[in-house]
Amino acid sequence: MSNKKNAITSLEQLKKYQIAAKKDQDNQDAPISELLDSFEAWFIENWKKAIMGCCALAVAATVGILIGYAYRAHDAKIMNQFANATDVKSLQEVLAEHASYKAADAARFKLAALLVDESKYDEARAQLLSIVNSGKSELFMKGHAAINAAYLLEKTGKEEDAAAEFASIYSNQEIQEELRAEAAYAALRLYSKLNQVVKANNAAAAINLTRADSEPDTPYGYWAVRAKKIVDSMKTAIETPATAAPATAAK
Repeated sequence: MSNKKNAITSLEQLKKYQIAAKKDQDNQDAPISELLDSFEAWFIENWKKAIMGCCALAVAATVGILIGYAYRAHDAKIMNQFANATDVKSLQEVLAEHASYKAADAARFKLAALLVDESKYDEARAQLLSIVNSGKSELFMKGHAAINAAYLLEKTGKEEDAAAEFASIYSNQEIQEELRAEAAYAALRLYSKLNQVVKANNAAAAINLTRADSEPDTPYGYWAVRAKKIVDSMKTAIETPATAAPATAAK
């Protein structure tokens, strides 16, 4: 039980950095900052209810998969190695020995979370990308690894590169629609901040904004609501003429 709890706790930290990456936007408009603050509060209270669109669910799922595998007698020894790996060194060692094992992706998520705690963002991102680029990883895992890898790019200040990765995620129709909606929102948020209007509009077009009204309490609707607010604020900025500077009195 303690190993399961440690795994969940460690990977919840990865989600916190995902949230922090969204909040780390000093130059964003106040309404967008408020959206990100509200997301953090919502997640802290409701993460167990989050469906598909949140990394914490992926964590819970992978832990469940890991425990399920452990019931197979011939896997018990290897599974114990994975379950008992609770720090960076032990996780690196077990992954080096069993890199292609079926529980390796869960361990990589856990290792990525620990590396993020140590501010080793590039190393954490490398672990996530190994899942994304693996031919054996499940699509569910690939999607969550990809979006968290993009958030880590943003965390390190590479906003345009992060936006491009989010765009790649929302363009991949094989990924769960809730994750595509989250990625489209993230791309919209970044491209609007970077004043790249065409790309921001493309990101907005990737989300069915009508679902913001029809299903605001679903995972997809959650991102649609926030995307719609950004789109509305962009329209307001375009439609509101700039205030002319007062003429200087002739001397």
